[in-house]
Amino acid sequence: MSHELFADRIPEILVADDTLDALRLLSNALSSHGYDVRSVTSGLMAIASVQAALPDLILLDIKMPDLTGYEVCQRLKADPKTQEIPVIFISALDETFDKVKAFQLGGVDYITKPFQIEEVLARVQNQLALRFSVTQIHRLNAQLEQQVQNRTAQLQAVNQTLTQEVLERRQIEHDLRESEEKFRQISENIRAVFWLTDFDSQTGQETQTRYVSPSIESIWGQPRELFYQDPQTWTNSIHPEDRDRVIAAFLTQAHLGQYDEEFRIVRPDGTIRWIHDRGFPIHDETGAVYRLTGVAEDITDQVQAELERDRFFNLSLDLLFIADRQGQLKRLNPAWQSMMGYPCDQLIDQPFATIVHPEDLPLAEQVLQQLLRGEEVNEVEMRCRCANGSYLWIAWNGVPFLQEHLIYGAGRDISQRKASESRLMHETLHDALTGLANRPCFMERLQLAIKQQRRHQTSCFAVLFIDLDGFKSVNDTLGHGVGDQLLIRVSQLLLETVREVDSVARLGGDEFTILLENIQHPEEVVDIAERIQQKLGPALAIGHHDIFTSASIGIVIGAPEYQQVADILRDADIAMYQAKANGKARYEVFNSAMYAATLQHVEIETHLRHAILNNELEIHYQPIVSLQPERGLEGFEVLLRWRHPQKGLVPAGEFIPIAEETGLINAIGEWALQEACMQFSHWQQLWPDFAKLYLSVNISGRQLREPSLLQTLDRMLEETHIPVRCLRFEITESSLIKNTAIATQLLERMQIRGIQVSLDDFGTGFSSLSYLHQFPINTIKIDRSFVNVMLHGEKERSIIQSIVALAKTLGLATIAEGIETRQQLEALQSLGCESGQGFFFARPMPPAQLEAFLTQTCQQCPVRHICFTDCHRVAAH
Repeated sequence: MSHELFADRIPEILVADDTLDALRLLSNALSSHGYDVRSVTSGLMAIASVQAALPDLILLDIKMPDLTGYEVCQRLKADPKTQEIPVIFISALDETFDKVKAFQLGGVDYITKPFQIEEVLARVQNQLALRFSVTQIHRLNAQLEQQVQNRTAQLQAVNQTLTQEVLERRQIEHDLRESEEKFRQISENIRAVFWLTDFDSQTGQETQTRYVSPSIESIWGQPRELFYQDPQTWTNSIHPEDRDRVIAAFLTQAHLGQYDEEFRIVRPDGTIRWIHDRGFPIHDETGAVYRLTGVAEDITDQVQAELERDRFFNLSLDLLFIADRQGQLKRLNPAWQSMMGYPCDQLIDQPFATIVHPEDLPLAEQVLQQLLRGEEVNEVEMRCRCANGSYLWIAWNGVPFLQEHLIYGAGRDISQRKASESRLMHETLHDALTGLANRPCFMERLQLAIKQQRRHQTSCFAVLFIDLDGFKSVNDTLGHGVGDQLLIRVSQLLLETVREVDSVARLGGDEFTILLENIQHPEEVVDIAERIQQKLGPALAIGHHDIFTSASIGIVIGAPEYQQVADILRDADIAMYQAKANGKARYEVFNSAMYAATLQHVEIETHLRHAILNNELEIHYQPIVSLQPERGLEGFEVLLRWRHPQKGLVPAGEFIPIAEETGLINAIGEWALQEACMQFSHWQQLWPDFAKLYLSVNISGRQLREPSLLQTLDRMLEETHIPVRCLRFEITESSLIKNTAIATQLLERMQIRGIQVSLDDFGTGFSSLSYLHQFPINTIKIDRSFVNVMLHGEKERSIIQSIVALAKTLGLATIAEGIETRQQLEALQSLGCESGQGFFFARPMPPAQLEAFLTQTCQQCPVRHICFTDCHRVAAH
């Protein structure tokens, strides 16, 4: 806008808005267009700024923290100094009531948020032009009237002043023409239509069109002259559906300063434009309205944009709503009906919380408070009730407009995603095969039980750790498919055994756990364990197979000292293994002794690993003697010993089972075999007759499964130059039974090499005649437990007699272990047992002690011909 219209003065504009972003946006835009802008953020500051220096125009937000825009405007209009300053209201409130109130209080324009800067600038320019024009007209009219009065009085008093008065009147007329010219320039350069009409206050009718700006031709599409010639041109162009309303409003409200209407006009070419028309009264010196002026703007683009927004609102597939600060729904889009079944008017004025799932109401209240603090919310997920009573998961976004006391929200149906997440969560926390809870899920529930007991001392729980007995053999013999079906069946039986409040889980493999909660007495836990054993007692029909199975169960009763889930599972696992060790198909309740035994087990395992590295292991040799009358030396059994730096000599029975369990036996066994072979080679070099003796080395079940055993054996024999006949292996019955196929192949290959095999501890295990026939065995070793009791009676003696007779029938040699007395020796000789070993002949000895034992004099020998001097022979083998 040209500042010449303001006599080269920069127009001053006061902007009052408590929204800093909007305030900054308006200030920057107006300043960039050459206006002098003052900015305030409250109503009181706006009044103080106006009183300090009167602006040319005020942009006033309605909703402000101390005084509303309405109150500020009312105070300004009540003050004669400020009542003529034009006020443009800016607000997101778009209701007719708000606009009417704004104009009733004296507002000259109303701009709806969100606004377009171009629109704001145009309206500001129009109002400033109008302000200037009206001010000029008032000023000039006042000047004119005052001058006329003064001059008339002067003419009446002094006739000689007439000439001067005429000159002054001409000057006034010149100023008026100049003012009108400036007004014409303004009206011709604005995009809106400025109009001015005479008004008859007696009849309440407009009488004559005084002025319409040239823009009316581009907007109305009709010549400007028609509006001067026929005042009905304006009313006739109004759309028939809007005409009566607009005319009635103009006649009743324009002279009051309350005329503000939006309507359609029909141009001569049939096109329709939307018009925003506002009118204001002009008063004469008596205060009567004698003219009406106003501005009509083409808002077609704005209306179309609003229609487009409404179209988007109505076509959106998401749930859109507008609510007030109390959370009551004010507007809904059609998606509410298509997605949730609600007609759009059913929920209007209803609280949003009425559709929220009861469990999500605290979240909904929290979100509302967050919005009321002016914070946006994003992706808040809650369940919302449909019209049919079902629930959908909806992710809500919300934006607050605090000045308008409104909340805008949008919701997206995420029910399918939540269902997928639920399935994924179930799969994450449950076993895929059985559907039971898995280890993480069980541990989480157990942790909750621990916390519950910590809070309520009367709350008690128990954990059952269940392992199926012989499950591996089912997999190995019938296949993993049958094994899986067995696990599923066992899972069902466990679920049938426990209560609904209890939790059953599969930890992995054939291991299950049960969490029993709210138990009153330990007997309840024992009852459940016994019911599980009873249900597993009968054969289970799996496909075409009837499978017998049992379970070893470890029980831990919850106690306050348990703070960690891992501790409970550890102790339950210990109790379960104790049940297995005690014969399987039973349960054991954990106690401190079990834990001490486990600690000792772990300690031995740890120290045993160090023992291998620190060379703490030793080889001892026990002589094997012929029981024939000559009783010559036949060989030695190689026995492993552990010389612990603190505990001294540790018996093999304490660490060999642990070495078997942990797999350390492979490395230990290989070391023992090589050490024995090297020692025997040394003795052969020292005493050539040693070539007639043999070493009997124990081989564990794990070593039987080691593919490289034979290659290791061949390598050692080659390195130590020991004849193959000098090496024998001892294998227990249980090792053969557990590794039937592998053991058969391995023993056959040993026999091919010329290595004999002894069946150790015969009679204490399975003692199956079919295995004796199946495996290539040369010797049966009678266990010491039979030798110890053979003198107790005929029944005990007959056991050894049967074993010796069986061996002779099968062509097998026999060796008795644990001979400690002469009576045992003579009894074995009478039964025909061929060989023996035991303390009666010699204890196991390290190499140096054995060498001394073998070279002692005959008088020192406990049994004839046991010494290894030149005067005594060695038994041939």
